[in-house]
Amino acid sequence: MQLYSISINEIEDDLIDFFRSEWPQHPAPIFPGTDVRNTFNYPPKAWAELADRLSEEPWMRQINVRLFQADMRNLSTVEHIALLISKRLRHVVAPHAQMPVTPLTSLMRARTPAPASAVANVAPPVTAKKTRVKRTKKGKDTKKAKRAG
Repeated sequence: MQLYSISINEIEDDLIDFFRSEWPQHPAPIFPGTDVRNTFNYPPKAWAELADRLSEEPWMRQINVRLFQADMRNLSTVEHIALLISKRLRHVVAPHAQMPVTPLTSLMRARTPAPASAVANVAPPVTAKKTRVKRTKKGKDTKKAKRAG
């Protein structure tokens, strides 16, 4: 199974690349804090439809995240979009193909004994010191009995 490590910085880089490819004639650099909604003058409908276009990008399909048009309403910067995408990520993202899964219980049953060299270096377990219980002689009251009495 192939797992992927994805950071917010990588998502921001992919978004910046997306906007650069959409607006190649734009001379100013694009940073995570760039307000791309206003910089590129997206009208509200086109900004909402951008969610569908971003969701179809190969890197978005790879991480299995889908944005909705309503999500775009409150977003304007690359950083905001990246944060939303990162919130939608599953903690572990695996490829879509079926992968064999080994149950945890089978791993727990198949324990292998530790090598003798590892056992020799282990300190012996500490045993608790035994304490004696004081017994009173017959006919004598204990201190508790005297106080209660």
